[in-house]
Amino acid sequence: MTGPSRFDFPLKNMVALGVLGCLFKLEEKQLTDFVSSWFAKKDRETVLRNIEAVKAGFVYCKSYYDTVFSTLETKPEKDTVFLSGNQMLALGAIHAGVPVF
Repeated sequence: MTGPSRFDFPLKNMVALGVLGCLFKLEEKQLTDFVSSWFAKKDRETVLRNIEAVKAGFVYCKSYYDTVFSTLETKPEKDTVFLSGNQMLALGAIHAGVPVF
């Protein structure tokens, strides 16, 4: 096998979480609190390593990216129905007259 394997970069998901948190304007404390609660059953060293990885991603993002994304809170203009793809397919088939067995 050539090149690094996925196991050569431990905690990469936590670094990515820190970058994403920064890009979406989350506070660093929110992320570290989440990581602490997520890994609450693990040993203290594991929790601290994951928090440090999140902080590293946060710092990296602040150093190299100017763009941030904001989430807009929108209210639907009228009542909205949320359906899965399977539900929509079934409703479409029924509406089209496909016999259902």
